[in-house]
Amino acid sequence: MINVVVNRTMRAILHAGLRRYRPHSAAHTALILVHVQPPFLIGHGDLTSRLGQLVTVARDNGMPVFRSVFDASAPVQYLSPALRMMRSRVGVSGAAELPAGLYPTAADIHLPATTNLSAFHETGLAEMLASAGIERLVVAGTFADIGVDSTARDATERDFYTTVISDCCGAQTEAGRDAALSVTIPRMVQHVTTLADWISEVGGKPAHPGPAEHRPETQL
Repeated sequence: MINVVVNRTMRAILHAGLRRYRPHSAAHTALILVHVQPPFLIGHGDLTSRLGQLVTVARDNGMPVFRSVFDASAPVQYLSPALRMMRSRVGVSGAAELPAGLYPTAADIHLPATTNLSAFHETGLAEMLASAGIERLVVAGTFADIGVDSTARDATERDFYTTVISDCCGAQTEAGRDAALSVTIPRMVQHVTTLADWISEVGGKPAHPGPAEHRPETQL
């Protein structure tokens, strides 16, 4: 009996140790887009283009694409500086020019809009991922130090193998982005990589989503 317990314990320890080094693949993987909304993408053409490539490659590899959007209309009693900033940006007029790959499709999963920072906050995301057999998450979004950070933290704590695509993350400031991607996020998730390296890891080819199209009325 003791040997059985010891063997089970050792297998669990070995599995936990190897979990970090499992090769990344498209199987059982989902892409989470955090706050990829036109008002947050204004003036970030390069980021917008890379996000379009990321979505295209994910779709080509059969990965479900989950979209988490921020809701600035619901009343919140206590607003953090990050939430105040996001609420003010949502109301900015105009829209970013989006590559074709970044527009939603019927296959995308639109999460309930959240008033908080994490895509897991009161959206049912964890339950949807579990029911779909998802084990690995790829996370990208407009604010590395806010929504991406919070979502990646929640993903890891829920035992998902989490990859953050560094050059598919924006931020309010370069200092905030650099701190999140070089210090905070690498301490929380299993993998931080660039778009080009991730495409190589999943066996894909660089995507060419085509020229940007201006569709001001499109809501992401």
